[in-house]
Amino acid sequence: ALKLEPKSSAAHYFMGKAYKTAYQFETARDIYRKVIDFNDKYTKEANEEWRLMDKIQRAMPGTENGKRIALVESISRADAAALFMEELKLDELYKKRTPASFKTDFVDPEKAVKAKAEKPKLPEDIVSHPLKSDIEGVLKLGIPGLEVSGGKFYPDDKIRKGEYALMIVDILMKITGDNSLATRNFEDKTSKFKDMRTDQAFYSSSLLLVTKGIMEMRDPMRDEFAPLDTM
Repeated sequence: ALKLEPKSSAAHYFMGKAYKTAYQFETARDIYRKVIDFNDKYTKEANEEWRLMDKIQRAMPGTENGKRIALVESISRADAAALFMEELKLDELYKKRTPASFKTDFVDPEKAVKAKAEKPKLPEDIVSHPLKSDIEGVLKLGIPGLEVSGGKFYPDDKIRKGEYALMIVDILMKITGDNSLATRNFEDKTSKFKDMRTDQAFYSSSLLLVTKGIMEMRDPMRDEFAPLDTM
């Protein structure tokens, strides 16, 4: 198509989508830029895609799962596990940043061997899940919001913004050792958000992350965070 019409907006736009689908985000971004410069057809669509490609490029996902998740409309619990374990390498980060603890109490050798042999039962809904190892990893780390409930993990359930805020603040506390992060805004009498009360579980975490520029409000003009929106 480009041999026939080198400045075809349509051909460039759909070529950009092909590179995007192949996770070649930088090339896709450059092609979308050409469509915008042509200022003909697909300009609005190309501008939206260019902004997305630019965000993904700045985030620099390094794994196949990270690249795949970068393109989904909303992330699931399993996706969050993959991001934490594969992209953030949270298990390694915890080892480096958290102080080592040593158990000095007497342990019965027979009980110790038996406990080691008894592996905890996996949630029934992750046994054959493609992200099983990542989910096992976050379960071992004990991240609030990514626990087992009633013997299930519910890997395909979507993550809400409020839940995600709690997860991120818990991670920040473990890495920095600053446990005051979770309660920093507990003294607020009046909510900074029109759609959230100060006594809601995720209020303090959400406000902290918005203040630090880690998360965004849905509508800053209306002071709406939208804690129940999917991430």
